[in-house]
Amino acid sequence: MGGSAYQIFGFLDERHLEQRQIKKNIADWLLGRQRFLKPKEFKAGNMTMFEIPAEELAPLKTEFFSFLRKTMPTPWMATTGTFDYLDLDVMTIYMRGDRSTGAEDINWYLQLTFSGCAGMAQVSSDVAAHWVEIWYKVERTKIQERLERFGFRPQQNPPDEEPAVTFFPLPECGYAEFSTELQEMFIEEEEYSFHFAFDSSVEEAEPDQGLALLQRLETGFASLMSDGKCRCQLCSPDFRP
Repeated sequence: MGGSAYQIFGFLDERHLEQRQIKKNIADWLLGRQRFLKPKEFKAGNMTMFEIPAEELAPLKTEFFSFLRKTMPTPWMATTGTFDYLDLDVMTIYMRGDRSTGAEDINWYLQLTFSGCAGMAQVSSDVAAHWVEIWYKVERTKIQERLERFGFRPQQNPPDEEPAVTFFPLPECGYAEFSTELQEMFIEEEEYSFHFAFDSSVEEAEPDQGLALLQRLETGFASLMSDGKCRCQLCSPDFRP
């Protein structure tokens, strides 16, 4: 399915692990039943996964979108394309945890997930996860206050061992993702290697599956992007290709 996510690790109030009554609706009264809300549990090998209802945290989505619009009030074409992607309701908020077999403690984390739209918008989901990480760093105090009211106390995230992801604005819509290593890909049954990649939806819109655009990016900007600096509008608002 693809997609991308940003995780915030922390400690969850134990009250969320207790079974709670759900307010009865008309059907409940007619059937004489009482439903309960409790954490979901999933087994995956030697790991038990937990998921807590997180509807109370839904306002985070609106606050994130407001931050983007406020910070980039005059969006580039590339940014507009990513805004259009976010308008598809591709963001989901989870409160999850995992525990290894034999362990006592559950490792809890808030997970902000962005859909890859069945592989058509993988790079856009990566951009969204990149932006949500920046949002959390900029407005951490405000976000933490909401999370603590919910009963989740964030801790310092472990250092990211993966190389930083960087992006370059496309001339018409959306961003290209830059990799320090050449990525092999097949276009029109021919094998190529590029440092850049973009959404499959962009490839489909190009008459040559994006080959000419990838070649222009590689020739014109691979050297520039090798400095490790992201050229998305949020990171480099003064950049003009």
